[in-house]
Amino acid sequence: MNSEQWRETRSDQTSRTRASLLFDGPVDLDFTSLVHELQRVFRNIAVEFDETAVAEGSHALFLSEGMILRVALSDQVVDPDALRQAQRPLQPKVSISIVDALLDDVSHQVDVSVEPGQGRALPDRTRLAACYHVVRHMLRRHEASLVLWHQTETIFTAEEFENPLAIGAPQPRRPERSSARRASKRPAGFGTTSKVAGFQSAHMKVNETHDRLDGDMAAAMSAARERLRDEADIEDGEERLRRSRAEIFDASLLTTAQETESRPREEIGRIEQISVYLMTVTIMLLWFPVGIAMLIYNVLRGENLNATARAMAVTSVGIGLTSLAGSGALQALI
Repeated sequence: MNSEQWRETRSDQTSRTRASLLFDGPVDLDFTSLVHELQRVFRNIAVEFDETAVAEGSHALFLSEGMILRVALSDQVVDPDALRQAQRPLQPKVSISIVDALLDDVSHQVDVSVEPGQGRALPDRTRLAACYHVVRHMLRRHEASLVLWHQTETIFTAEEFENPLAIGAPQPRRPERSSARRASKRPAGFGTTSKVAGFQSAHMKVNETHDRLDGDMAAAMSAARERLRDEADIEDGEERLRRSRAEIFDASLLTTAQETESRPREEIGRIEQISVYLMTVTIMLLWFPVGIAMLIYNVLRGENLNATARAMAVTSVGIGLTSLAGSGALQALI
């Protein structure tokens, strides 16, 4: 910003409200996120916009019939010497030498401007309040070195800008007649300046309380969302474990009778087949009718080593019983 540009900013103060945030390095602004953040700020001060527009890496626009607000990265070359012509607040919290040192490092700036819209013009105090709250929000989100308030040609630090009285923030208007009537009823020597300052200070404390409550509410909502997300993850894990356990029991342990019957009969080896027929021949030698029956069974149903062994055992027991002495009395007992 050179001297000629400085004079131009003084000429258009009646038509728009403008402030510049000064940085000591490049500024990386996400204008899409900034638009969402500023919408909550505008709700807090009862300012509404009909449309918004974003050009990433350039600017963000808020449009309404009575006001146009623009937040943009400035392409102007910052001139520290020209900025030193600016005034300082009446009650500065930083010495002029520190401000000069900060100005030497300034290289980039972000402009916040509010202009009248095409429709019915809004009061100046509304535009002033919108510009002030946008700048204060950006100061809290980004580390700006200084703020140049073009309305009064005053340069502030971030801490000094937190006091709206220092920049001439708008105050609630009162009808002149009512004020004159109340002044006429006051006794002589009744001070009005202290009362107005007290009201202004209380009004700003209410705004700060609202901002703090908004921040606490946002933190509480964020914590609640995190808690609900953790509970959902736990429920999903329990559901997956329950489903896996059901699949394991259904697939490997619970076998129905139909599945058992449908399994094909396992083929026996060559040694088992030879053993079956040797036992069958042995049964035929011991008791021919039983041996023939087992031979027919093994041929038709396939070799069954267990059934042949059982038949051979029963046949051997029967022959043994018939060959014992006194078998007649035993048979009669049976």
